[in-house]
Amino acid sequence: MKKFLSLAAVAMLSASAYAQYEGTSFDDRIGHGQDSIEVRQNVSMFLENYKQRNWKDAYENWKFIMEKAPIARLDTYTRGVTMFEQMIAQSQDKAQQKAYLTELLGLYDTRLQNADALNSWSEIKTTRGPVLCRKAYDYAHFAPSIFEDYTLDKAYDGFTEGINLVNQDPSIEIEGFVLSEYFQTSFKKFQAAPDAFREQFLNDYLLCKEVCEKMLAKANETENKEEAAKIVRQYDPVYDYVNKAFASSNAASKDQIRAIYENKVDEKKDDINYLKSAILVLQDNYCDDEDFYFKAANYAYNIKPEYYSAIGMGDQQLKDGKIDEALNYYNKAVELCTDELQKAQISYEIANLLGRKGQISKAEPFLTQTEQLAPSFKGKCDLYRARRDASEKKFDSAIEFANKAAEEDPSISGTATRLAEQVADWKVSWAKYEEQQKAEQERLAQIRAEQERLRAAREAQLRAEQQQAAAARAKENAQARAAREAANAKAKAEYDRKMAEYNKRKAEYDAQVARQKKLDDFWKGK
Repeated sequence: MKKFLSLAAVAMLSASAYAQYEGTSFDDRIGHGQDSIEVRQNVSMFLENYKQRNWKDAYENWKFIMEKAPIARLDTYTRGVTMFEQMIAQSQDKAQQKAYLTELLGLYDTRLQNADALNSWSEIKTTRGPVLCRKAYDYAHFAPSIFEDYTLDKAYDGFTEGINLVNQDPSIEIEGFVLSEYFQTSFKKFQAAPDAFREQFLNDYLLCKEVCEKMLAKANETENKEEAAKIVRQYDPVYDYVNKAFASSNAASKDQIRAIYENKVDEKKDDINYLKSAILVLQDNYCDDEDFYFKAANYAYNIKPEYYSAIGMGDQQLKDGKIDEALNYYNKAVELCTDELQKAQISYEIANLLGRKGQISKAEPFLTQTEQLAPSFKGKCDLYRARRDASEKKFDSAIEFANKAAEEDPSISGTATRLAEQVADWKVSWAKYEEQQKAEQERLAQIRAEQERLRAAREAQLRAEQQQAAAARAKENAQARAAREAANAKAKAEYDRKMAEYNKRKAEYDAQVARQKKLDDFWKGK
């Protein structure tokens, strides 16, 4: 009962405060008498000191206003935030910084406590989500070097609470610098515990990316060029940072993503919300060729066909080489979208998907369809064509498409301009590479020619040496043959001489034998 009465009292006080200030003027809200005069003087001096960046005196004025007339002006809170941020940044005294930061964080709480009263007369409304986001930003930005009890979890939880509230109201947007600090905080949590925080980090990346893309698309639809440029200046750098930081994190390697989702798909096959989240993460991180991705798409499509699951079904057909069936599912994905702008977005994403999977000729019809569904996508389609031509080394065409994209769509002007500059650099680098290749080819040709000359010279020398050797061998052979013939002739002459001598002796012997025989016959009386 005490708790109920206490809550009732708070409600009555809030209602009283709301009624007290509803429709009031500044004079009504500062009261009457000497205090009102001093409030007015301090407001005037606060604004002047704020303009002159005289933070010390502005702080004194601000304290008086907050004490005497905390509902008088909204800029007591908004300018007060900037004042404290500047004083913290400029102070060299850690104790003073701590006091300022404590007071700054308390200022957000005070604004929320006075929200009903402030909203009763102010056109700019105080809502819990944006205030908590900005409070989390200052805590995350300043507290690590100031508060001894700073924790990363407290910073992240503060962002999460504020962002969840903002996302419940489509009319409220997360400020670009807040979004950037939120993702930095999420990145730090991922680095501290990669395995435990990986899945949440993936979701945080998708959230930040989606907000940036939404705001950049809003810039494209804004007729006021200055307002559009202001949006682009706020969100394009954040978009670039988020994508680069995520790419450098290695959080989305296939092995890591597989570890998160592969064993959960069957378990969550009836949970359409989980399946949708998983499919979108897998598609966004080029894991759309995994079996568990196809399984998730089938489960989701059978529960309720939606564009994301139809794309998954098409991806499976494309992997199986069934081009026509894949295109049917991709077209079905466009049909399942609820409005022309969403149809254009999905058609554009399908074109990107087809280009990435080597089906560039099939992608162009989806680009044309995208432009027909939403002419505001003309810039994005030309940016796609710029990237396509750059990959095919059609540098001049790529630069032309990128420049056209920057002119056609303010939301991607930063990306398109950076691409045009990169392609121009690539063109120069490629020209240098081609010159180097040409010079290298000429050098190699010279080397080959020299090698051929040396080879021919060596062959000629070898032939000459072979001919010389053959001649030498022939000469040696002739000399040897002549020597052999001379030796043979000499041997034959010696042989003939000896035979003549032998024959002579034999004849003499035969004659002597004959004489002896005659003598023997004589003596025998024959």
